[in-house]
Amino acid sequence: MELESQEKSSSTKVGTTVLALLVLVAVVLSYFLYQNVNNSDISSTQDTTAPQATQPQHTATGSALSADEQAVLKPPASTATPEARAAHFAVVQKIAVDTTTLAIGAACKVSPVVLKTKMGTQLTFKNTDSAPHTITFSAKLSFPVPANQSITVPATFGKIVGIYGYNCDQKGLSGMVWVNQ
Repeated sequence: MELESQEKSSSTKVGTTVLALLVLVAVVLSYFLYQNVNNSDISSTQDTTAPQATQPQHTATGSALSADEQAVLKPPASTATPEARAAHFAVVQKIAVDTTTLAIGAACKVSPVVLKTKMGTQLTFKNTDSAPHTITFSAKLSFPVPANQSITVPATFGKIVGIYGYNCDQKGLSGMVWVNQ
């Protein structure tokens, strides 16, 4: 009888240990799944590297990008020093335009390069080109803008304040939307 009781006790301990390990594995897997979902959605350029520009871009007015605009479109890598990230953010702040309208011209020329707005504000993406364009923030968040038309979208990307890089027609980083409170 005592041996049977010890076997049950030992079996209970093994079962409890296995259950605890399964819970731990579930928590770890949930964390990685959560991180993967959040990283596949829009991410702030302060936390991750935005897509790099593949060629020199231009503003919607047709003029070449300024040195500051070019610098903004080359954000530091996620492994960059805090100083490099702060220097990039300082340039973002310097050239940001407080507006609710992003103009998209021929060949995906955008203006302003950094649009500054408040969380929840309605943004207007105005396509002045005779061809349609698509503004893409992530695989899950893109906005087709028909030729010579405008669309309105809420500035609630990722549901947190931050700087969100986007591309136009998959041509590399075209600009940023800085959402603040």
